[in-house]
Amino acid sequence: MLLLQINFITSRFFVQKVKKRIINTNHIKYISYPFFLKNKWQKITALVQNTKTKLKSNSLQEFIVDRYVAFVKGRKNTYKYKINHKPWQLFAINKISISKDILHLLPNEFKKSQEIATYVVDGSEIFVEKGILQHQTNFAII
Repeated sequence: MLLLQINFITSRFFVQKVKKRIINTNHIKYISYPFFLKNKWQKITALVQNTKTKLKSNSLQEFIVDRYVAFVKGRKNTYKYKINHKPWQLFAINKISISKDILHLLPNEFKKSQEIATYVVDGSEIFVEKGILQHQTNFAII
């Protein structure tokens, strides 16, 4: 069993401390991310197969999971950041459970969104290169 504490960044100015718990067996992996929100414990849990598969090229899963570029918009500037990491693989999902109150972590415009896909990834460390200015305005965006 592995127990770590990580930060879960959910919006521009909100950081939530989250624990990570992984239990491995021969064929199954149990992953849990509990955190305290709205005066009670919330969690995201996944029960997955221990086997991994490659991402399908030019697919929704590749688009969502394998990001090598990110854009960040500030008040006046937009920056492009290059992200470097080893290729990630997917675990086959048996079951996913997400606390309903997790929607409080999302910006208001996303709270009525519907889930279209869920992936559990064998990720890795990432390296984000210094941002490159893409666009600059003469006025502040509020």
